[in-house]
Amino acid sequence: MALIHLLLVEDNPGDARLVKEIVQEIPDATIELVWAERMSEALAQLAGRTFDLVLLDLALPDSEGMATLHSVLGAAPDTAVVVLTGFSNAVMIPQALRAGAQDYLGKDEISPRVLSRVIHHALARTAYTDSLRESLALNAALLESIPFGMHIVDEQGHILSQNSIMKALAGPASLGLTCWELYRDDRQQCWNCPLREPAPLGETHTLETTGVLGGRTFEISHTRMMYQGQKAVLEVFRDITARRRAEEERLALTAQLHQAQKLESLGGLAGGVAHDINNVLGAILGLASGHLEQLPASDPLGRSLETITKACLRGRDVVRSLLYFARKDLGTIGPVDLNALAREILPLLDTASLKRVQIRTDLQEPLPCIQGDAGSLSHALMNLCVNAFDAMPEGGDLLIQTRRRPDGGIELCVRDTGTGMTEEVRKRAMEPFFTTKPVGKGTGLGLAMVYGVVQAHQGKLDIQSELGAGTAVAMVFPVPEVPLLQPAPADPPRAAGRTEAHSGRKLRILLVDDDELILEAIGPLMQEVLGYQVQTASGGQEALALIEAGLEVDVVILDMNMPRFNGAQTLARLLALRPAQRVLMATGNSEDSIAPLLVGHANVSSLHKPYSLKDLEMKLEACALNPGL
Repeated sequence: MALIHLLLVEDNPGDARLVKEIVQEIPDATIELVWAERMSEALAQLAGRTFDLVLLDLALPDSEGMATLHSVLGAAPDTAVVVLTGFSNAVMIPQALRAGAQDYLGKDEISPRVLSRVIHHALARTAYTDSLRESLALNAALLESIPFGMHIVDEQGHILSQNSIMKALAGPASLGLTCWELYRDDRQQCWNCPLREPAPLGETHTLETTGVLGGRTFEISHTRMMYQGQKAVLEVFRDITARRRAEEERLALTAQLHQAQKLESLGGLAGGVAHDINNVLGAILGLASGHLEQLPASDPLGRSLETITKACLRGRDVVRSLLYFARKDLGTIGPVDLNALAREILPLLDTASLKRVQIRTDLQEPLPCIQGDAGSLSHALMNLCVNAFDAMPEGGDLLIQTRRRPDGGIELCVRDTGTGMTEEVRKRAMEPFFTTKPVGKGTGLGLAMVYGVVQAHQGKLDIQSELGAGTAVAMVFPVPEVPLLQPAPADPPRAAGRTEAHSGRKLRILLVDDDELILEAIGPLMQEVLGYQVQTASGGQEALALIEAGLEVDVVILDMNMPRFNGAQTLARLLALRPAQRVLMATGNSEDSIAPLLVGHANVSSLHKPYSLKDLEMKLEACALNPGL
């Protein structure tokens, strides 16, 4: 590094000594420092030799304030000046910078690093200002030396000179053409163009503009300068299109993450609501079905009870949709052929569409199987198709597609030519209970359920839609690392028959549930209608206390979701006390959710909520007569 000649103008010996010591500690710099205590001494030094930089205290014995700065700038107009500031003269800093000082430095913050930065910054600015005053040849060399597109324009925006990079970007400028006429796609001046306002020489503004040179985004710095004897502006173009696109992608991913977290929270809420509603439906369904069993077929009250039972079963379907969304109710997991799944629902779709919609398929063959629950996937596909029908009230086309994606995933997509969605609706489409349908026409759970099913299969749901141009909803699933065999045809269902009463002895039942509705509705029904001996407990700890006290029962009906001491914890303690005890684990989720608890326990089985009295009777009789069922 070249030798730097530094003049320190400071009347305080202590401050001068500190600066000298700090200057010696600056790495990678050779600095010759000359100290002047008074303005007269400083002017004498400036008159006798050339300095690269002046560190100037504005408060001197023989000069004060802005007069000090003006004296130095008058004596050495081409020398960089950095003002040393203390508390007393800090208010003068803005004036000093406007008057021509390159920078300022607080005396209380001087360090080798800070001083080195200030010195080099001031020298660089001085060198830059000098370069702006060079001749046309020097300006041309400067333009060519910087690896960005650059040009010089007059104050009206007419292009005076371009470097080769700028010419390659936009083509050579015609004489008298403005920069926006040459570069901007709309041929209009930027709304924030610095040329709209006057500014002093040397001032630099930076702005960002889009729609330039074919839709690209540029960061443009504008520096006021003199060029060929007239005021002009040097503009440097940095193409930041790729950076902005990357930022937009990052923001989009962040928004997707926030949406996923939001849906995850709603899923937890949905699961909790589903559990509570299941208990309410269980009490109503149990009472209605129990009284219906006792009525003669001709009793007119039976029709009302049947209506109540049907309403409970419909409510159970809504709860099942909530549990799908909460990703807590997948059924049997196994190989699923998505092509076969699509073909299976085609007859149902023909009926549901009322022939208003032309249904087509485009199924890629062969297509690997995925690992999943065929029932929930079929339900999800049916929901998408019904949504598509609703979007085409006047008819249209529906296409079901499967394909192997380039990224390896398996895609099942439903496309329609319906009304489409706005961007705002599309973003909220997967939220539970959000619907654009009229009151009574939809629950707002269809797409939420589909989203939950796809998430439970470690997949992703992609919705593409445009208002008036239809919608495409794609379920994308991962491919198992080990190829799966085609699923075997399901065995025909066996006719359900009522189990004969067990050996004439009344069953002894312990009903354990934290919900009073279940205890008050199901307990008396089992006693009065089924003739069982029933003991109830409002929690796991109470049930264990009864068992430890000697209560003998044939079957324990144990709720899975209870506060403080849940079903799993209670079951473990219960089997430790009585390993052969027969237990029905009652849950509103799928049987798979409690499958781990059944492993190794032949006398433990499941009971799905909500249940009718007949369902309960058959389960209890089967459990009592055939342990392990």
